[in-house]
Amino acid sequence: MTIETAVGRATDINILMRQGHVYIADVERLYLELVEHHCRRYEQPRVLEIGCASGISSQRLAEILPHAEVFAQEEYAPFAELARERLRDTRVRLHTESLARLSGSFDVIVSGGAHHHMPDGYLNQVRALLRDNGVFVLADEFCPEYCTPEQLAHIAGAPVIHLANGFVLTSPVEVEDYTSQSLLPARARQMEVRRRRALWHWYRYVVDEAMRGDHVEVAIAELQSAHDDLITGEEAEHKLAPSILERQLALAGFEVQRKHVFGPENDPTLQSVMAYEIGIAQR
Repeated sequence: MTIETAVGRATDINILMRQGHVYIADVERLYLELVEHHCRRYEQPRVLEIGCASGISSQRLAEILPHAEVFAQEEYAPFAELARERLRDTRVRLHTESLARLSGSFDVIVSGGAHHHMPDGYLNQVRALLRDNGVFVLADEFCPEYCTPEQLAHIAGAPVIHLANGFVLTSPVEVEDYTSQSLLPARARQMEVRRRRALWHWYRYVVDEAMRGDHVEVAIAELQSAHDDLITGEEAEHKLAPSILERQLALAGFEVQRKHVFGPENDPTLQSVMAYEIGIAQR
């Protein structure tokens, strides 16, 4: 397959997902608007998209932000090659290595759909790249909240959030026990059972909605994602509860300024797609 064909296919599925997935088009529209809104504070803002995939959003950012320096990061080689081709004749500067090898500082950092693909601990690198008065716009498809009230209270006070092959560990002792003896607390196992059940309920809804609109390609893609996501520790897909992200943000030195939730207000089991406006926590 040529690069041109691959880019075309990536564009096709991208368009199809926006037409056939219940909330993707809406959340993309919102996070681009949020980036544009926050960039108005600066004469020449520096904007970074992390995990830009094939570069479609980065290309759009360059179009709607003519006064900004726009950077994109994608280290997964097949996607990076697609992004390089797509962004060739744009103002976007593409970085194809890890965030840890990216230097400089940025006024606005955006992540659209990349969070659940990023390596554990990457938020610390985002924190190092964001200017003190900057904004981190994070939008993604999460697993609808599955933690019990007791688990939510535990997560909110956890000194550590560490993913061990997909299981959520919440203290240095748990991390050490898992590292040295492969021991998992009962709570981590229980949370994973609840995650899979909540996730399957969500994916069934997405697939049903796609089929209702005769978006068969989208339904097939979502069934593949469901297959991957139901496998504990699968790197391609592993969506966690929003409460876990929010604790990760706090531990990385961030605070949530605003949270935008897509889905029926009276049914949290179908509230998966969210966008956050995030700043650096005040000490």
